[in-house]
Amino acid sequence: MRPSLLVAALVAAACSGAQTLVPNMPEPGGSVYAIEKIGGTVYIGGGFTTVDGTPRGRLARFNAATGALDSWAPNVGNNYVNTITRAGDKLIAGGSFTSVDGQQRLGIAMFDLATGALEPWNDVANFVSWRQGVGAQGSTFYYCPFSPCRIVAVDAATSLPTGWQSTPLFEEQGSINAILVADGYVYAGGIFRFASGPSVYDDLCRFHLATGELDSTWHPQPSVNNFGVTAIVRTNDHVVVGGDYSVIGGQNRQGVAAFTPAGTLAPFAPNNSSYEVLSLHPGGDRIWVGGNSYLMGGQTRYRIAQLDLATGAATCWNAAPISNAWSTVQAIEVVSDTVYAGPFGSPALAVLVGGPLPPAPVAISGPPAVVPGATATYTVPFIAGHTWTWTITGGTGSSSTNSIDVTWGAGPVGTVTVVVNNTGQSNCSSDATELQVSISGTNGVPSQEADAHGLSVFPNPGTDHVTLRMAEASVHGAQLEVLDAWGRVLRVEPMRSASISLDLGALPPGCYTLRVQDGDRLWHARWVKD
Repeated sequence: MRPSLLVAALVAAACSGAQTLVPNMPEPGGSVYAIEKIGGTVYIGGGFTTVDGTPRGRLARFNAATGALDSWAPNVGNNYVNTITRAGDKLIAGGSFTSVDGQQRLGIAMFDLATGALEPWNDVANFVSWRQGVGAQGSTFYYCPFSPCRIVAVDAATSLPTGWQSTPLFEEQGSINAILVADGYVYAGGIFRFASGPSVYDDLCRFHLATGELDSTWHPQPSVNNFGVTAIVRTNDHVVVGGDYSVIGGQNRQGVAAFTPAGTLAPFAPNNSSYEVLSLHPGGDRIWVGGNSYLMGGQTRYRIAQLDLATGAATCWNAAPISNAWSTVQAIEVVSDTVYAGPFGSPALAVLVGGPLPPAPVAISGPPAVVPGATATYTVPFIAGHTWTWTITGGTGSSSTNSIDVTWGAGPVGTVTVVVNNTGQSNCSSDATELQVSISGTNGVPSQEADAHGLSVFPNPGTDHVTLRMAEASVHGAQLEVLDAWGRVLRVEPMRSASISLDLGALPPGCYTLRVQDGDRLWHARWVKD
């Protein structure tokens, strides 16, 4: 698809009241079970053997902007690819297959992202699972071998086991459909029990990331049916569990439930017409849900919906009438205002844009560094018929327009956050956009100008390890702080030399600030973790 046509499609969709299929996207000749966008490339896995009429053996990739199919064509022999996960600079594919490019690969395979080549690494995964659970944190990925059946960890950079493994053993022939690594735990969901027999940990449990030991305090006991637990994801404040169940944690939940990181069941309880949820995608304070419901969050939403985690209500995003003929949605990937879905129905890969849900502003314009007591103006692009909700920390200001004047307090850090509201629709607001502001007597150094002031951060974006380098050789007494998007200090390290490397693999993906303070001097750099 020519870029000009894509731009025209996006503009037309933004001006309409419904979702629009982006034209000239690839057409797989079979079901899509996994979707992963990495940079400007979209990877898909499933049961298809052709894409756009061209042979593709259950794995393919295409240009996200044009829809052009890539030459990458690994041949996955028989059955399905149902999981695609990035681990550092490698791509991990999981499923019920037994070979790739004529080489034995039982349920799991590793590819180099740069070259697309199949890696020599090989293991026998629990390939009988309906959906192969693979989780990743940085360059380390987690999966369940067939025997002995327990979750193990491999460093994709070296192809070597890290030595981490879960305990106790699972019963063989069980299905580990979903694995999530977050908040110091490794979560596992599916249809399984331990080798010792039935227990309160069946089908959903978590293990300590530090030791591999089972967390004996957490046992939600979902009342699973055909598919069991199918997906586990981390949003801003919750761990969300999707599956084929109607009760979890002793409470009624229709296939989707949210827990705090501490393990407490959240009030989130959307009104769905079915308890069969097959796919989830995290969306900040919202969750994207795919399954076979026609009613989700109390609204008519065929097979796919965006739900508010605070209220359980469906937002105004609606794939109808495109999704009306689908029987279910097996995979969801969301990037900005583009939604990729793998439905049972036509098309086998749906790429959707537009609708009444306003897109989040790309950025907030205004000074990222101020002195205490200063008043500064912050703006986002104007959209006719919309209002804006601003939230300020570290200062004061009020506005419902696309601009706000903020008077800053004593510091050292403040935030400006904005949400765009479509007043013509119910529950129709964008995701939040946030700007972190440094408040200091020296005005700090804006992160986007960090290189010019002698501070460099690489790789950026990154996945786990990051190196910060100062141009000034003398930094005796300086201190490095890692802050999250809310300005919370997550880590403090002394600067013993002009260069420091940190392992930030335990942090979730997002935007962070690296702040160096040396007396009354202050430097900032923004670091993005993929």
